[in-house]
Amino acid sequence: MSEVTAPVTSDLQIEANRRNARLSTGPKTPQGKAAIRFNALKHGLTAQHITLFDECAEDFEAFHAELVAALRPKGALEQALAERAVLCAWRLRRVYRFETGLFRKARGTWSNGTAETTS
Repeated sequence: MSEVTAPVTSDLQIEANRRNARLSTGPKTPQGKAAIRFNALKHGLTAQHITLFDECAEDFEAFHAELVAALRPKGALEQALAERAVLCAWRLRRVYRFETGLFRKARGTWSNGTAETTS
């Protein structure tokens, strides 16, 4: 049985890759940065931003205030835990929208429990 080995990258190729990487620095303008801001976004559960493109900051602030008021944290530890609970609950709301969107999309390709095929 022959052993399969991965191809070895030459020093010349490594140097060429480094030169090319220096040329690719991403968008420079505020418009360019705004345009690519959500390129890697898949579901938003681990997003850096608290509110995403389809969410309203005012809705989050109202949600936050209501939950913190209901939890009534006392002290720094409880406040930190309340903040964490609010953020997790807000992000979990995205799961329902994401799931609904997936099922809505899948419904278009399924008919009577069997997948439709396109020719």
